[in-house]
Amino acid sequence: MICGVAGVGKSTVAWEVGCQLQVADVRHAIIDTDELDRVYPQPEQLSELVALSGRNLGALWESFAALGHSRLILSGVMLDLDADLAWINASIGNAEYTVVRLHASDETLRQRVEAREIGSGRDEQTKRTLAQAKALREQGTGRTVAVQTDGRSPVEIAREILEVTGWASVG
Repeated sequence: MICGVAGVGKSTVAWEVGCQLQVADVRHAIIDTDELDRVYPQPEQLSELVALSGRNLGALWESFAALGHSRLILSGVMLDLDADLAWINASIGNAEYTVVRLHASDETLRQRVEAREIGSGRDEQTKRTLAQAKALREQGTGRTVAVQTDGRSPVEIAREILEVTGWASVG
């Protein structure tokens, strides 16, 4: 699981992990949790939204597993890790997880979000990202592997993640 706030590099790093696994001929699937509940209108209750995400994750994973995939790169914000692990476990069953939380300085996050968000929600997204980053710093790393992204390429970060997960030597 690759998690962190908007702009930290989750999607880019997940794709790079996938590229490196592909070169090593390792079967895998990549799912961005944002896509599991991107509907309009969204369910009014958070529990309904979580249930939707869970059903979609379960269906996707069942299809991938039927093809022989046993590794999943799951990326998402995941601010409440316990709650997120609960719905993920309910969706895909017992699995071994390595949770990698990407971090970046506020200045890096601000630059990335402002470069990426070109619409009317840019200022609000920047504020939300910086507030979430602060909350995560105060929360500490807990049972996550913290990986700093400032000044590092996606290739470097992906290599570190593959080492941490033990997937670097899989082939």
